[in-house]
Amino acid sequence: MRTLKLGTHALAPTEAELVRMLLRLYGHNGKCKWAYAETSPYDALLVDASSLHTANVFQERMPAKHMLRLARGLDDADVLSRPLSAHKLRSWLDEVEESLSASAPVTPHAPELALAPAATPEPTPEPPREPPSLPPESAPRYRLERWPHQMILRKDPARIRMATLLSRRALNARDLVALTGFDPQRCLVFMQVLQASSLLTPAPPEPAAHTAGGMRPPMLGKESASRTKTGLTQGLISGLRKRLGL
Repeated sequence: MRTLKLGTHALAPTEAELVRMLLRLYGHNGKCKWAYAETSPYDALLVDASSLHTANVFQERMPAKHMLRLARGLDDADVLSRPLSAHKLRSWLDEVEESLSASAPVTPHAPELALAPAATPEPTPEPPREPPSLPPESAPRYRLERWPHQMILRKDPARIRMATLLSRRALNARDLVALTGFDPQRCLVFMQVLQASSLLTPAPPEPAAHTAGGMRPPMLGKESASRTKTGLTQGLISGLRKRLGL
């Protein structure tokens, strides 16, 4: 089976790790096997859309036969919307496989010539990245909709523990770090893999208490409640005195 190389450029460490895990999850499904590549040349490349300034210059520095941009809120032929979807990425890789198979030239038999070795382009160093930051405490929480496939869990006790916690209650990545003590990147990537595989469902909003008019009544303090009770008592005593003629 032919192996194709998929690379990434300017993606967050958690997103790049997500791509690695998805490729392992795909396995041998398809005509070709996809492998994550650290250096060029690539058969396909995933690029952060905000890092592209001049397309021609970029193609010269990071050669790839096919390139897919990742952006937020966009979905197009060469743009994939964030968060990354496992199904959409698999569909795009299938299209790349077909395109590469159709354009593969047939090499005729020819006499061997003494040619100078082709120069291998040097990989472009990427800027240093900051460590992944956890979402705020108010970030959306998700619960596991169904148990993950063994290709996702990979008999890893840490992943099994996180999946068990998510099957019991709705959590976010910050909650997982607090409950397990695991590395933030491990929790973030695992949540992203589950979300990309459509295994998470958002937690329902908390019910709010309402009165008949649709508004929550204001809470009375202790002093206000005491004054209200005293006023009612004095009103009852005054009414009884009037009735008795006192």
